[in-house]
Amino acid sequence: MKSTDGGESWFKIMNGLDDKSEFYSLLIYPLNHSILFLSTNRGVYVSGDAGNSWQPANRGLPSTNNQVRDNVAQNLALTSDNRYLILGLVDYGVWRADISSLNPQS
Repeated sequence: MKSTDGGESWFKIMNGLDDKSEFYSLLIYPLNHSILFLSTNRGVYVSGDAGNSWQPANRGLPSTNNQVRDNVAQNLALTSDNRYLILGLVDYGVWRADISSLNPQS
């Protein structure tokens, strides 16, 4: 769900997402607030249009079949230089994706 009026009203932002998935962490890319990252039980999704549509971003992920850590812990993070997206995985450790191409200073 998304609000653009400080929480007065909400609307779904599910285009490209399976509503039967479990959703864990949502990150807003600090250098471009239209870019969002979402961890789910089916892997990672990215939106380049502030959540209006989503695409899987699972290249290099060892599995997208319910292998993402549960929602008890934060499982998705950006490195402090905004170059990498980090995801914790059950049985696989940590997955890292280079997102430096999103950084206009790269």
